[in-house]
Amino acid sequence: MNWSAKSTGIVAIVVVVVMTVVLGLTATAIPVDQAEATPTDVAVPPDAVPSDSSPVSAWYENPAELKGDAGTFIKSQPIADAPEGVEAYRMMYVSEDVHNNEIAVTALVLFPKTPAPPEGFPLIAYGHGTTGSTPQCGLSEAPFTKNTPGFYVYDVQLRQLLDQGYAVVASDYENMGTKGTPMYLMGKTQAQNVLDSVRAIWETRDDVDHSRTMAYGHSQGGLTALSTAYYQQSYAPEIPLAGSVSLAPGLSPPVPFALEAVIKNPEPTGQTSFTLQLARSWSAQFPDQLPVEEMTTEYGRTVGFQAIEDYCGSSIKEHLDKPMNDYLPLPVPDSFYELSQFNTIMPPQYETPVLLIQGMQDEAVLPAANIAYVNYMCSQGVPIEAGIWQTENHNGVTVASRDMVNDWMAARFDGEPAGNDCMNR
Repeated sequence: MNWSAKSTGIVAIVVVVVMTVVLGLTATAIPVDQAEATPTDVAVPPDAVPSDSSPVSAWYENPAELKGDAGTFIKSQPIADAPEGVEAYRMMYVSEDVHNNEIAVTALVLFPKTPAPPEGFPLIAYGHGTTGSTPQCGLSEAPFTKNTPGFYVYDVQLRQLLDQGYAVVASDYENMGTKGTPMYLMGKTQAQNVLDSVRAIWETRDDVDHSRTMAYGHSQGGLTALSTAYYQQSYAPEIPLAGSVSLAPGLSPPVPFALEAVIKNPEPTGQTSFTLQLARSWSAQFPDQLPVEEMTTEYGRTVGFQAIEDYCGSSIKEHLDKPMNDYLPLPVPDSFYELSQFNTIMPPQYETPVLLIQGMQDEAVLPAANIAYVNYMCSQGVPIEAGIWQTENHNGVTVASRDMVNDWMAARFDGEPAGNDCMNR
């Protein structure tokens, strides 16, 4: 990236976002499902999911030396309290960070305890939403213990995938489980961590179907699912993706006026946790381009960062009770917007069928931005299907859309061609 061309990078981002907003306002409307969620086996998850951090066991210690290429299996450990009918274990494997340095990453692995189909289980490569960005906030440590970071993910999303007859591998991501550099909302890293988890499964299991793999994720994991489809061709071309399902993707703040408007909010807001984690991560990953002193206040990098280190999920929000500009200064550094451009998934690299799901009452991401993104993809000739729920919020849409998602995934695994909700098909 040419870090000297700051103004050019910012202009490019503004142009792209203006285009998406215009397209979002003027394009033919995406079909909207007005039905409310009617879950049968689980309540709609609450707006604020409690997330007690669990102590990280010695199993997660980084190996003294990494051996093997990205995707190489390192070790695994059964999870003793797995529900009846579920084979569950945590796995460590080699992956890469955003700079293509090899790192150790962990994942939660789930298989139905039923005979595998003759060709093997279809595999869901799952990207989790925001549970935090420190080692104790990974999924694989205690996914079956209530109020831990992994419990809601398993109970609401992963369990029903097992019920469909799928195996699941869910990466913890860099610095979640194993220790590493803080990482949050970095699509390239998250995609690489997910794709390498598939490689590690292929290396160690003979009961998975290598021709049927699906990327799936919600919120931060929605970005992961899109990024996995985007980077698959260049990073792991040997892994054919049958599809990518992205629920309420958390795309990073795109333009100066959007982020600065959030920072200027005089009231404490739940967005502080997301934005401060992003500032902590990106300044750690790119210290020369984005010095932490420019991206945070002293209060932000002491009290704010300590809350991120000590807590997970909604518990972080409870300890960030000041207005956002107590933690993040204005103006936002120009280099932040260049990093946003680097982290933006731009068509037309997709070859994988994509389904994007969005609830219009979403309180965590901007529904209009995701709809604009769908329309922008369409304007670039990239086919996509979308499901929009008028009455659902960020978490509720995961349950409301379940039938649509399950039917769509089953059709892709059966080899049926994907549809196209674009106006210019």
